Amino acid sequence: MGKWRLSLFLVMPDHLHLIVHVPCGVRGAPALPRVIANWKHWLVANYGILFQENFWDTRLRDDAHHAEKFRYICNNPVRKGLCATARDWRHVIAFNRETGDELAHK
Repeated sequence: MGKWRLSLFLVMPDHLHLIVHVPCGVRGAPALPRVIANWKHWLVANYGILFQENFWDTRLRDDAHHAEKFRYICNNPVRKGLCATARDWRHVIAFNRETGDELAHK
């Protein structure tokens, strides 16, 4: 395997949220902080997007924890008063974490 699998990508006006599955223990794979730094560098160089220096991450322990964080992130625009329901937010894409199929926005 050895590749990242994107589960959720949600863009807010001043930040973004990702749920991404990163392979653990792959020999030669860079650590997550290095990967994020490289990604930010590429976005700055190609699109002029400015980022804060750090990032926050957490390991999702099981399916219930994944579902909880998925719902929390999808409802972030609602909590910020940017839309009435999570379904109204257009700046999101989600994928089935097992199959990789795009999910209909809920």
